[in-house]
Amino acid sequence: MIFDNPNFTERQKSIISEIGKEYRNKIDKDKIVYVMGMSLFLIIMTTILIIFAAVEFTSVGYSVILSIMLIVTIGIGISKKKNQLDLLKQGNDYEIGLFYASRSPKIIGNAEKNKRRTKMSSTIVGVVSALMALMIALILVFSKPKNFDDLIKVEGFIDVINYYPTDDKIDIKLTDDNNKYQITSLYTGKMNVDKFLNAAKKGKVIVLHYNNKDLDDDVKNVYLVEVEGTAFLTKQDVLSADGQNKRVGWILVGIFSFVDFLTIPYYFIYRETAYKKNKSKEIYNLDLTDEEIKSIEDPVSEDATLESESIYIKTTYKKWMLNLYIFFAILGVGFIIGAFFVGDPTGFGVLIGFGLFLEFIASLGLFDLHKNYEVLDGNTFIVNRFFKKKVIDVKDIKSIFINNQYTIFMDKYNKRIFMIANMTVGLGDIVDVLEKRGVRVEVNIM
Repeated sequence: MIFDNPNFTERQKSIISEIGKEYRNKIDKDKIVYVMGMSLFLIIMTTILIIFAAVEFTSVGYSVILSIMLIVTIGIGISKKKNQLDLLKQGNDYEIGLFYASRSPKIIGNAEKNKRRTKMSSTIVGVVSALMALMIALILVFSKPKNFDDLIKVEGFIDVINYYPTDDKIDIKLTDDNNKYQITSLYTGKMNVDKFLNAAKKGKVIVLHYNNKDLDDDVKNVYLVEVEGTAFLTKQDVLSADGQNKRVGWILVGIFSFVDFLTIPYYFIYRETAYKKNKSKEIYNLDLTDEEIKSIEDPVSEDATLESESIYIKTTYKKWMLNLYIFFAILGVGFIIGAFFVGDPTGFGVLIGFGLFLEFIASLGLFDLHKNYEVLDGNTFIVNRFFKKKVIDVKDIKSIFINNQYTIFMDKYNKRIFMIANMTVGLGDIVDVLEKRGVRVEVNIM
């Protein structure tokens, strides 16, 4: 989508209207494609949740809840998109052209923009998939079979037993014992829960074996269970559940690795096929010609310029963002330190992995807060971004467009100069100052 600009020439308006006329008949097709795409995504995600529930990686209750949330979220998205396109169809060719101009393969420059987006998205997906596959693989490699000799045995009389179908877990409370003993969903799937609940009545003798690492915790994770001499969770059950869980882990490693394998050649294939095909379709130039640029007047009020010389506004971030990244950093250090107090190699790998990940997020966030800011200093606008700095003359800013997430600053040729996130502190003051200087402000928040 591009924004309307009073400086558009008749030639540019004619191109935009031509694009709109072409896409008017494609709006209904767009709705169908969007619905089919979102439906396919829903089917894939629901299938994954069903598989997870079938192999007891997650409980049936969780899978059902997540599926319902997906259906509702996607349903809302489809409804909003349909209403947007229905409303667009009622507009004229020029309005439709504004909506589709940024994606039309006939507009010069769109092929290059799509190539950059594809490069960025494939890089992000590839890196994230590789990191996920590596992290899960390391956890699986360093995990060891359960050592039943390390389990602590406790025997007592049953006081209360609660089964939570949604979480698929069982909580056990013994008489004269303040601890809570828990059988997680990983192992309840190997039990006959109905028979256990019928047998485990109040006052009956129960024998539990829990992890020695839970010795000082109020909740003890149980691995072996007997009621009145009858075993309901055995060593074979636990080993089988652990093995099943490990197989699911390797499946995930395979999926992430496969995705990573696809993303490596995807960009190069796209560049050599789709990009070149789209490039050959480009026929309309929406940029101003040299003659059109010369014909556009650029009057600047000297009074407004003088008046703004004393203005100095520097944007900053919300304090909660700084506190959030500091919290991540402290939490990451805690995970890393805690890893050295865990004897289990699996636990060590998990804690180190999470700790380093949190430290990476915190470092990136703090660096971003420190390096990314804007300054309106008189007639100069300074934009700082990571490793580059842009200095702009305020008179070059001709319009400001505000959407749900960003405020976009445009030049007189309707090209984006820079954009600022709407949550930035001080942005509102800058927009007010520029609006008073005659910069057009358009709000498009849905």
